Amino acid sequence: MLQGEHDLRIKLPGYKPWLKQIRVVASEDQIIEDIILEKADAVVQIITTPNKANITVNGEYIGQSPVEAALTPDTQVVVNAFKPGFSRASRTLRPTSGDNSTLRIELNPETASVRILANPNDARVYIDGKLSGVANQTIELTTTSHTIEIRKEGYVEYKTEITPRPGIAQHINVQLKSLEQLKLESIKPVIQTAAGQTLKIFEPASVVMGASRREPGRRANETIRNVQFSRSFYLSEYEVTNAEYRKFDPSHNSGEVQGNKLDGDKLPVVNITWDEAALYCNWLSQQDSLIPFYIVTDNKVSGFNSRADGYRMPTEAEWEWAARDQAGNLIKYPWGNDMPPKEKSGNYADIAAASIIGNIIREYNDNFIATAPIGSFNPNSKGLYDIGGNVAEWIHDYYDISTSSEGSFLDPVGPDIGEHHVIKGSSWAHGTITELRLSFRDYGSDKRSDVGFRIARYTQ
Repeated sequence: MLQGEHDLRIKLPGYKPWLKQIRVVASEDQIIEDIILEKADAVVQIITTPNKANITVNGEYIGQSPVEAALTPDTQVVVNAFKPGFSRASRTLRPTSGDNSTLRIELNPETASVRILANPNDARVYIDGKLSGVANQTIELTTTSHTIEIRKEGYVEYKTEITPRPGIAQHINVQLKSLEQLKLESIKPVIQTAAGQTLKIFEPASVVMGASRREPGRRANETIRNVQFSRSFYLSEYEVTNAEYRKFDPSHNSGEVQGNKLDGDKLPVVNITWDEAALYCNWLSQQDSLIPFYIVTDNKVSGFNSRADGYRMPTEAEWEWAARDQAGNLIKYPWGNDMPPKEKSGNYADIAAASIIGNIIREYNDNFIATAPIGSFNPNSKGLYDIGGNVAEWIHDYYDISTSSEGSFLDPVGPDIGEHHVIKGSSWAHGTITELRLSFRDYGSDKRSDVGFRIARYTQ
């Protein structure tokens, strides 16, 4: 061979090639001895159904199928294939030198039972996005992770992940929530406004408004009416104060009556019109990003949106239920059914107000001549303060004299049009049996020194 570097290769069928690099020097002989040829590997292409199965050869992981394996010839080789959701498969080979073959392995699905129960029982079951019939059935699933969805129109969809296991009983038991139920559950029992007022939720069923003709002090406009409620609502614990109202109208002054100031921050706001109270409600709704309840044209209320969730004044039916209902029984006065008022029951025209009021309750003294700070007296059974006494309250409804008591009224909001609005509740200026009764219906359109308001809103 010529002087220089050379690659020496020795080949024999069935054996691995032998390769060595040698350096030849002129006039120097070389002897290469002890060349042992190793038998050639057997090459096997491993294919599985389904593919992407994990493959081991004699316990050593070599990858996912399809995969090519170089196997030692003339020795026993164990090939294992396994994939989640399928039974493990094993094959034993004894390849010969130089083999070039294909090994095909079919994996059998491994399944387990899952019992799916749901209410309503006609809810539909979707497995991995595909409809699989209705609920209340047992389904065979592969032992891999599956997405289970249970759906029914009008209900909140249920979704979960499950991996069945052979020999282990598994079940899904679901009570679907209706969309209405979800809404109700999301409603808070107590809320606060941007102005700091606290409102409590109420869910009444019904109330009987008005009074019997035989009741002493009853007036002709107190017709008995049966009212049903389908909508829950919030009602503020206290009447709106001067401080809270001045966040809306900084220039407002509630004034005074015969030298007694009515404008303290903690005193209920008075000397405002119904429209001004409604505009305050809309302003407060905007502060809390709610849909305004009252429709306003040229700064005057021209209507209302009964589907809005914004603040408003309570309806007459809501107010009368909140004031009169006591564990299903209707009370006559804010404190009960008998005169005179119980101690600390409210701010009425009494001995303290004798210097400015003609008709007073002579057996009672609340120690306030005119208005009192909100919360000065005991709340009623629903936790509402001054629902009777302190100031009478503007009501959402237009005023009318209804003589009909036939049938049942559902969520009444009063007449569509009118000249005056209803005023409910007695005030610091009221001291007669007629005015102190909770069924008493007053009305007006002008500002008064003994009329304020509290806020309400529908829950949804």
